[in-house]
Amino acid sequence: MSDKNEPVDTIQEWQKWYKQNETNQITTEEKLTEYIKTTSMKKAQEYFADTIAEFANELTGIELYKAFYAAAQENLDLVGKEYTKAKQLVDCLKGIN
Repeated sequence: MSDKNEPVDTIQEWQKWYKQNETNQITTEEKLTEYIKTTSMKKAQEYFADTIAEFANELTGIELYKAFYAAAQENLDLVGKEYTKAKQLVDCLKGIN
């Protein structure tokens, strides 16, 4: 004869395994996210360092700052235009004019 608690024990064991697996997956995802962030930060730092080195003899610190600010503003404008176009498409698809 089988034990009356066997189905309950099986379910509890599965729940325990599932919770551990879920925790491991979250930890792995967090580690991957942190790795990507760290790698991106290093890459951005290297690119900025290369840019500074390339123009350090031609531009002052203030001019480098102004160039960086202008590039950031240009990026913002571009993203804004892309957002506007994407929003127009979604509105069109919704039937909103």
